[in-house]
Amino acid sequence: MSKAPFDASALHDKFDRFDHARLPERVVNARGAGAHGYFQAYESMASLTRADFLREQGRRTPVFVRFSTVSGFRGSSDLARDVRGFAVRFYTEEGNYDLVGNNMPVFFIQDAMTFPDLIQAAKPDVNNEMPQAATARDAYWEFISRMPESMHMIMWAMSDRAIPRSYRMMEGFGVHTFHLVNAAGERRFVKFHWKPVLGLHAVTWDEAIKISGNDPDFHRRDLFDAIEAGDFPEWEFGVQVVDEKDRHAFDFDLLDPTKLIPEEVVPVRRIGKLVLDRNPQNYFAETEQVAFHPGRVVPGIDLSDDPLLQGRVEAYARAQTLRLGRDDGHRLPINRDRNPPSEHRRPRSDGHGAYSETFLDHFTQARMFLHSQSEAEYNHICHALEFELGKVAAPAVRERMLFMLAQVDEDMAASVGRGLGMPVPRKGTAPPHRRIPARDVPVSPALSMVSDRKHGIATRKVAVLLADGYDRTDLALLREALVAGGAWVKIVAPQLGAILSHHDTVEADFSFRTGDSVLFDAIYIPGGRKSVDALKRHVEVDDFIRDSWRHCKAIAASGAGVELLAALPGGMSVAAKWRTVHGVVATTGKASEAMAAGFVQAIASGRHWIRETLA
Repeated sequence: MSKAPFDASALHDKFDRFDHARLPERVVNARGAGAHGYFQAYESMASLTRADFLREQGRRTPVFVRFSTVSGFRGSSDLARDVRGFAVRFYTEEGNYDLVGNNMPVFFIQDAMTFPDLIQAAKPDVNNEMPQAATARDAYWEFISRMPESMHMIMWAMSDRAIPRSYRMMEGFGVHTFHLVNAAGERRFVKFHWKPVLGLHAVTWDEAIKISGNDPDFHRRDLFDAIEAGDFPEWEFGVQVVDEKDRHAFDFDLLDPTKLIPEEVVPVRRIGKLVLDRNPQNYFAETEQVAFHPGRVVPGIDLSDDPLLQGRVEAYARAQTLRLGRDDGHRLPINRDRNPPSEHRRPRSDGHGAYSETFLDHFTQARMFLHSQSEAEYNHICHALEFELGKVAAPAVRERMLFMLAQVDEDMAASVGRGLGMPVPRKGTAPPHRRIPARDVPVSPALSMVSDRKHGIATRKVAVLLADGYDRTDLALLREALVAGGAWVKIVAPQLGAILSHHDTVEADFSFRTGDSVLFDAIYIPGGRKSVDALKRHVEVDDFIRDSWRHCKAIAASGAGVELLAALPGGMSVAAKWRTVHGVVATTGKASEAMAAGFVQAIASGRHWIRETLA
């Protein structure tokens, strides 16, 4: 039997497809997750903008959204302390519109000229490519210590906002000031917001570290699973609108990307909702090949003279050309206009290029953000700064940072200094910068994640710890209440497979080898003597409960299950009648509907931060 003739052309074509199955990695926002959905307008905004997708109440516009971490490589963890990208593409009747934002409303720098320096400082060291997706290093803080304009963003980056519980539970912001233009040509400044329907939730730093070991794809999996389960993520779209004549009516410049408009000064008007209801079918062709561009606008939305925004327009165009090719990128299905643009869309700026003296006020809004936090949130910022600066080897960098922090708040600087074993210097060692001292301004409750607490448990993951012989009636009662509230109830047992109780069985979703408390939002331990005795033989159960307490999560137990809570700080004085103490709901008797309702409320209340103050 003779061999078929060698077909060099076919081999060439096959290897060509193989070699082009990857793209050059994004320099920033490399690690991402995407989803399809729609935007629906609540009302007509024709009085403010001629943008087609905002002019008609109830109109639905297809969208594609990409979430991302910023500094890490594609293979890094979802739980890095980092800004999260929040980019939305609207496939409008007038062509594509890209709103390319973050989960924080401000940025590190005021001018795009220093953007490459910022990103390079956040990348791993060139000699050993360490650390990955982490800023706890000399080069990063060396850069920040010489950039006072970064201090407002540093407060955000060191806050719990930098370690969100889920993409579905974080805000999004356009960051920059844009323009809305109506049919009469009237122009107004606008800031864009995305408000999560599920509210704002974060993890603790200890959780973030452990989640990275348990499931580095935690955020991506969470988004994918929610959509597959039909629990479609939703955000409300909001705007802060300011007349052009009022640009200088504030004590900050609207064109400064390191400043925000407090919601108490200009309320956010919610004008529509974003719903993500379909996962990509091909990650590479959709999430990886999508190319966002902040200069891609539609009639009725224009750019401002924000200096960072103007630089991003140039930088994104160049980056996408290098990554996808000059001619082919916009023809890819995910990037193609669904409808031909109705007119040539060249973004225009406002012509207000003169920036006010307030561009030099780098500390007032940083102080406002810090003072707007709850006590727990304030402490988390101090602890994050201690960790980051504690990894810095150069004493001079730590000294400069302590001096900079003192310009924001002396008490914070002193707290961080104690953790570093260093006094706060009275004078800065960096070259003098022209800057305005921080002023005390009213706090903004909207800046605290605690103030945004939502009283619901939809899609919250609850772990039920049990073994053979569990109390089936207690489980059934609690499970019914949790599922009714929209929670995801998962069984965690010594082994996978069927777990028995008299004539009933449940299937374990996780074993103690595959399920850790950091993957859940709350835990419940039903009674049943045989089950509880079996759990006592597994050291993982003690770790599960102790970490849930340490991370301030809701905990419930009934019957013999309360015995597993005895080692919690302060001890649990539990009676037959159920009671709640610091988010722990327990009874030595049978579970009841009232107890189940108490557990639901404990979960809905968010983290029980008071535990951080207990011994």
